[in-house]
Amino acid sequence: MKSPEGARPERPSRSTLFNCRGRTLLETVLVLFFILLLLVIVVDRFNASIVSVKEGALRIELSNLRSGVNLFAMTKKRLPDSIEELVQAKIVVPKQGIDGSEFKIEMTGKYVEAMTVGPGGVPVDPFGNLYTLEPKNAMVRTTTAGYESW
Repeated sequence: MKSPEGARPERPSRSTLFNCRGRTLLETVLVLFFILLLLVIVVDRFNASIVSVKEGALRIELSNLRSGVNLFAMTKKRLPDSIEELVQAKIVVPKQGIDGSEFKIEMTGKYVEAMTVGPGGVPVDPFGNLYTLEPKNAMVRTTTAGYESW
């Protein structure tokens, strides 16, 4: 339809301009529900993978600490009194010369290296709890609930 000169042209109505129906509240709520459901599933799987990684790190650290106890016992001919002693002591290897005299070689490393330490230089496990050393058999264990028997 032509408009007279100088008059404003007619604007098409909103329904013909977009020619579509608006979203209802129910559709919006359903979309948000599905997004939240997917988000919960992703977060749950992410948390499960974090626990799995921490368990793997705990196995490795326990193995390293137990190897450190064995090395300590071989070089010092006694068991360490505490975890702190194991972590802070330097490796000293006794060696015998050709003439039978004994001398010591001090290595630059320690019995246990590269661990996360807590207050007082005590190593902590990947879950943030302390390790313990049983004095009778020098078995290293974690204090994290559910992993004490590892």
